[in-house]
Amino acid sequence: VTSGTPAAVVIMDAYYPGMNGSNYGGLALPVQPRVRVTDVGGSVPSSLTSLVVAEISGPPSDRENGSKPMIFGTRTAVPDPVTGEASFTDLSLNLKGSYTLSFTYAHLSAESRPFTILTGSIAVLAFLSQPSPSLFAAPLPI
Repeated sequence: VTSGTPAAVVIMDAYYPGMNGSNYGGLALPVQPRVRVTDVGGSVPSSLTSLVVAEISGPPSDRENGSKPMIFGTRTAVPDPVTGEASFTDLSLNLKGSYTLSFTYAHLSAESRPFTILTGSIAVLAFLSQPSPSLFAAPLPI
């Protein structure tokens, strides 16, 4: 690997999911990942031609009913040609559990620290069946 050629993907040290709040399933991570692509000397490569891709790399420790954990949001980010940084803005995960994320640029990758996704609060209340018409002060039929 020569100077000016991408040689590493580094997760910015300011990033740690949940450090500024709790992570809830279905909601965007409160602290979004930022990664930096560097050459062998730690500088910005002279040419950045690929996208950085975010993926789940560590399975959750608690699987709900055999459901598959999924990552939502824009899973790709373009590295800035001046700083080499790629920022994600709306990543979320759907199931509670412990996770790690991997960030890949071409053949290079980095893995986040483990973090936990919690069960979120109730977001929707819906009738499974509408109540039948009834008289005033009479119990509703089941």
